[in-house]
Amino acid sequence: MSIHDKIKKIRQKPEHIRARYAWFFAISGTLLVVFVWFMSLRASQTEIKKPQLNEEQLQVFKDLGEQKKSMQEMSGKVKESLENQREKTEL
Repeated sequence: MSIHDKIKKIRQKPEHIRARYAWFFAISGTLLVVFVWFMSLRASQTEIKKPQLNEEQLQVFKDLGEQKKSMQEMSGKVKESLENQREKTEL
């Protein structure tokens, strides 16, 4: 029996029986969507946990922070140098 045959048989039934089928499939579909939503919510909460870093990884982050400060200082010096150059050329 194919799904098309089943649909034809349901269409031939009285309206109150067709309404039961409609409610059954609507509630079943809703429950399926809610189940998938809860499962994805649960999975996303487990991904949020902070990963544990080892000493080597922590040192890398510290080094990156120091490099960032160094780059900011250098960019400030370059900016000052360029402004001084501009002032000298304007005079």
